[in-house]
Amino acid sequence: MLAAFSKTTYLTIPPQGWTLDWFRAVLNDASYLKAISTSLWLATLATALSLILGTAASYALHHRLIPGRDAIMSLIMAPLVFPAVVIGVALLQYVTMIGLRGHFFVLVLAHAIITLPYVVRSAMSSLTGINPRSRKPRPCLARTALPLSGW
Repeated sequence: MLAAFSKTTYLTIPPQGWTLDWFRAVLNDASYLKAISTSLWLATLATALSLILGTAASYALHHRLIPGRDAIMSLIMAPLVFPAVVIGVALLQYVTMIGLRGHFFVLVLAHAIITLPYVVRSAMSSLTGINPRSRKPRPCLARTALPLSGW
């Protein structure tokens, strides 16, 4: 991290002066800007996909809407057992083997596979406090607090 602010082209401790030239160089290079843009799109799409699929899966698994709940839950949680690098290398080898290497949607799917267990775990823990038999919506704070305040 210190090397990013140093005036020298090599790492010295302590730095031989302070500069923001390296950041300026990155922001003026089109290839870096394209990589940053790709990373932001990838993160946004993978997060959205994980949230949609993970929330739906959590709801279905929590309310026991699908058979084989434990097997499906184990399959979804499997990426937590392995380091992300191992999953990434395995997915890279697989998509190369089937001829899909280099496609953006494959990157989105790979990142969603890695993040999906975290969404499912979070959503499942939130759903444990909800009674699956009670489908009646609870009153929101605005409807209960506002009449008391005179609004």
